[in-house]
Amino acid sequence: MFLGNSTYKFAEIKELVDKSKPLVHCLTNNIVINDTANIILAVGASPIMAENPAEVFEIVSQADSLLINIGNINESRIESIFIAGLAAKQSGVPIVFDPVGVACSKFRIELAERIIHELQPQIIKGNMSEIKKLALMESQSRGVDVALCDTINSSTIEVNLHIVSKLAEKHNCTVVATGMHDLIANSTEQYVLSNGSKLLESVTGTGCICGALISVYASTREYTAASLLAISILNIAAELAEHDVRRDNLGIGSFKIKLFDYISKITLDTINSRRKINWIK
Repeated sequence: MFLGNSTYKFAEIKELVDKSKPLVHCLTNNIVINDTANIILAVGASPIMAENPAEVFEIVSQADSLLINIGNINESRIESIFIAGLAAKQSGVPIVFDPVGVACSKFRIELAERIIHELQPQIIKGNMSEIKKLALMESQSRGVDVALCDTINSSTIEVNLHIVSKLAEKHNCTVVATGMHDLIANSTEQYVLSNGSKLLESVTGTGCICGALISVYASTREYTAASLLAISILNIAAELAEHDVRRDNLGIGSFKIKLFDYISKITLDTINSRRKINWIK
């Protein structure tokens, strides 16, 4: 099966990251900041979480990518987001935007719309409820989790992929919608990914970890391919971790540790042999 042009860049992207050890500047939420830093380290990159408005412009100007995550927001971080975004635009640093909980409040959707309009991120990543909200559609989500009616399954893939694709066209970027199936689109390509483990839903911040992995590989400027690779790494590692946990009758804490272990050890051969990527167009 032809998997689309972007999937054939996996080896090149992984090699570039292994050699360059990109610096990823994360303006993220305090709930997952430690896991975000560790997952970036696990794949051979270097994290920095400086968010003081007095230094953020200088630091972002030296970075290789910028992650903006609005999961736990305050006024100081908002100020830093726009300073960081300006620095990224001036220096050509790729921006990954994770609009966590954007469906929760008017405040968040207005902030997210301003970030997208002013900073023009190269990648927008969220669950399907968050993506629908950004597309100005009704969303039933409460909190940061996807609403049941927005779940991506075999019967909703087509309509949800259309929403993702239209949002990507509107903002001239790559859009990633995560779920039971993951949907990735830009203005010319559409993909459905079907690896993963339901146990990911039982660990706080796995969506934020996903954004961090995308930010690492986005440093190569191959935005759609970076998203495909990052999602595949996370979900294949989750499958392997779940296998071990089920086999040994272990708990969710062991799953998290094994997830990080498999991410840190994953090889291109494992990715290529296990990936479930369907290129739509």
